[in-house]
Amino acid sequence: MPSLLTSSKEVLRRLKYYLPWTTHEEKFRFAEVSHGRLYRSAKPTPISLTYFFRQYNLRSLVVLTRNNSQLEETIRELNLKILNLPLNTGSPPNKDDVDKFLDFVNEPNNQPSLVFCA
Repeated sequence: MPSLLTSSKEVLRRLKYYLPWTTHEEKFRFAEVSHGRLYRSAKPTPISLTYFFRQYNLRSLVVLTRNNSQLEETIRELNLKILNLPLNTGSPPNKDDVDKFLDFVNEPNNQPSLVFCA
């Protein structure tokens, strides 16, 4: 019977997303797409979104998920612009959504932007 965890290194790799000293960047797989213009992450918590806002001077969000009620108050408090483009699982975005995305993230007043999904 194969072991679920093959080594202590594998255990630490998996646990790092649950440890309190893990950075917001690691926990939410935050990464730079285009320096000072576009970042991406998993869906942040209100605390992590506030951290990203302060750390990276975010001006806007592109939200690819449907339910974002837990973030609405934080988005309002931070005065972030938002583009909601919920994606359908298993199908590519349509041309209109791609055009909306490109127009939004290329607008200098929206930069830097954070794109996130679930």
